[in-house]
Amino acid sequence: MKNFFKNKWFKRSVAALLVVAVGIGGFAFIKGRQSTETDAEKMETAIVTRRSITNTVTGSGTVEAYETYNIVPTVTGEIVFCEAEEGQWIEEDQVLYKFDTEKSDNAISKAQNSVENAALNLETAEENVEKLTIVAPAQGVVSNLSLTIGDKASGVVCTLTDNTYMIAEIKVATSDVDKLTAGDKVVLGLEKYMTTVDARVERISSASVAGENGSLVTMVDVVLENPGSIAEGTYCSATFVTAAGEFDGAEASTLRYPDSAKANAEQSGTVKTINVKNGDWVNKGDVIAVLENSQVANQLKTARMNYSDAMSNLADTKKEAENYVLTAPIAGKVMQKNYKKGDTVAGNNSTTLMVLADTTKMKFTINVDELDVAKITVGQEVIIEADAIEGARFIGRIETVSMLGTASSGVTYYPVNVVIEEPGDLIPGMNVSAEIVVESAEYVIAVPSGAINYYDGAYYVNVVGEVEGMEDMGPMGGRNVENRGEKPAGGMPMGEKPTGEGRMPMGERAWGNDKAQSEAPTEAETEDVKRDMTMGGNAPMGRNRNNSENAEMKQNLYPESIRVQVTTGVSDDTYTEIVTGDVKVGMIVEVTGGNNENANWNGMGGGMPMGGGMPMGGGRPMGGMR
Repeated sequence: MKNFFKNKWFKRSVAALLVVAVGIGGFAFIKGRQSTETDAEKMETAIVTRRSITNTVTGSGTVEAYETYNIVPTVTGEIVFCEAEEGQWIEEDQVLYKFDTEKSDNAISKAQNSVENAALNLETAEENVEKLTIVAPAQGVVSNLSLTIGDKASGVVCTLTDNTYMIAEIKVATSDVDKLTAGDKVVLGLEKYMTTVDARVERISSASVAGENGSLVTMVDVVLENPGSIAEGTYCSATFVTAAGEFDGAEASTLRYPDSAKANAEQSGTVKTINVKNGDWVNKGDVIAVLENSQVANQLKTARMNYSDAMSNLADTKKEAENYVLTAPIAGKVMQKNYKKGDTVAGNNSTTLMVLADTTKMKFTINVDELDVAKITVGQEVIIEADAIEGARFIGRIETVSMLGTASSGVTYYPVNVVIEEPGDLIPGMNVSAEIVVESAEYVIAVPSGAINYYDGAYYVNVVGEVEGMEDMGPMGGRNVENRGEKPAGGMPMGEKPTGEGRMPMGERAWGNDKAQSEAPTEAETEDVKRDMTMGGNAPMGRNRNNSENAEMKQNLYPESIRVQVTTGVSDDTYTEIVTGDVKVGMIVEVTGGNNENANWNGMGGGMPMGGGMPMGGGRPMGGMR
């Protein structure tokens, strides 16, 4: 019932029923003189006064929490922890539920084992691929290389000999060995070349053997930097130069190159590339050849995929383990608790463990019809009342205005969402009514909406007379600050002055000099107007505050009505602001329920019958308006 009194249709109904309403910013509806002609020439009129007009959009809805979350399980198991209770306030990220993690722990352990096995397989596959590349195990000259691109290769593919130095195994009397240390100088005599060269002690054997003369000797390796001119197998004698003195080796020896290294294909395959040839010098680690093997390549691809899948599965399993602990997604109040510690639940979206809601803010939706939705903007203030909380008012804001409407009985309604930042004692589920002030004007010239007529692209009112003594309430001020509420110098002419005998000039009276034009009538004066208004041309209507306390306000009707063009402003469906036009307080205007684009200017606009009012100009037809 409350909302009914706020809607526009009720207001229109009340306006139609009013006959006299005078007050601060109000209108006096005047019942016209008894017609001397016919009842068809009766009409309703109103006196122009000042009033405040507020245009509102209203609606109703049911409040709910601003955010609501259903806490649902995604795992199956027994609840081992739950301390939150209904009505309790919960902070964001606070633990709500914990489930038994035995199943989760086993799954993680299994996933970790799979990762370890996959890692080993991947490592092996990578090593096999690396073996398809044949590298030099040592530096030296390449020999015995017989590879050809496209051939199958396995085992030894070439020999590498380091000819940068030569080795002589010299037998030394065991009794002299104690005098030697690694690095000692050795002078080698080369009989073939009739020369000597310097060498050094590389290694001293730890065992003794019998020499040619039966004495004990020890093998000592002597290294000679190869000058490039000494042939392998050259005989040499050795003199050792030590800190304890010089001595000769027990027997002569021969010079040789160090042992050759073998380059092997550790993984069989087809020769793809060859990087060296016989006689080339290579350093340790240089690539000699590259093989290819599709089986080995596929094994690597598979091993990589298996490792990636195992890692992904482990991550998913650990992520799944997080679901065994449920935390609050927002700060809010526990609205409903369905499961407790010790309960066993199956993880699915149809199971709601708990309902959590942010009740620090509330929201609701109203449906606004298509005629008003353009007046609504995001951020607009909303005045809210709740049926359940007598006398309380809340302030809301428009959060969203939907662009998708729903048609019902030929009218399209658009959902408008309202947020209440401070809901106070509001509880989700309460019914509320909302009022949105979309436009307002304070103490402005206004007429009943039914006095506005539309014709040929412009709006008009029909002025049929005036009440003397009310013009002190001020002329129409319009929307301009310099006009509204300010007294102009001299009177404001209303338009062209009617001519002919008995016609009264309009808008030429002097302003009152004892009260500001923006003052409203006193309560006593208002009552005078209502009491003294009579059916007749110049009947007394009350006291004239402008001249003296004994002066009377009089009603003067024109022989013919005058059409005055106006522009309109704020309207509350009962009254409409006059922004511009020669209209002022105290003028009497027709109220016909016009606003009809097809108004007939040869009679009462829109063809409406003139019931219950005064005749115009002694009962003449309503024509000749200017």
